[in-house]
Amino acid sequence: MKQLIEQIEQEFSRHFQEDHLIIKSPGRVNLIGEHTDYNDGFVLPAAIDKVIVLAMAPNNKNEINMVAVDKDETHHFSLDKPYSKTGKRWPDYILGVVVELEKAGYQVQGFDCVFGGNIPIGRASRRLLRWKEGLLPGWQKYLSWTFP
Repeated sequence: MKQLIEQIEQEFSRHFQEDHLIIKSPGRVNLIGEHTDYNDGFVLPAAIDKVIVLAMAPNNKNEINMVAVDKDETHHFSLDKPYSKTGKRWPDYILGVVVELEKAGYQVQGFDCVFGGNIPIGRASRRLLRWKEGLLPGWQKYLSWTFP
């Protein structure tokens, strides 16, 4: 994991040159109860040794800049323009999180983010969920947000 963290930090420095926060979001398996927890059923998740690692920092701009190390892709969008889907799954997922946060009354501010991990890419929805779960604590720290 140390090597993965170092890789993410190096990529962040290469793209953005800022102080940053490192967030590790562990992978997990549900031993019982896949998709039952939000239906009042039982669930027993367990963390595993796979992670998504994010380096993020506010950028004092009204834009979000993201780098997906594993995919060797970048994405940028402005918070000043109407949001539209990109056609790529990973930036659209985070754009959806931004839209839902704004609907809930949070004002999303610009940030830079580099992420990667060792959760198999074939489990894209799991990777994206771990990424989202990493972004929210970062926003909490930088924006002093509290979530219910």
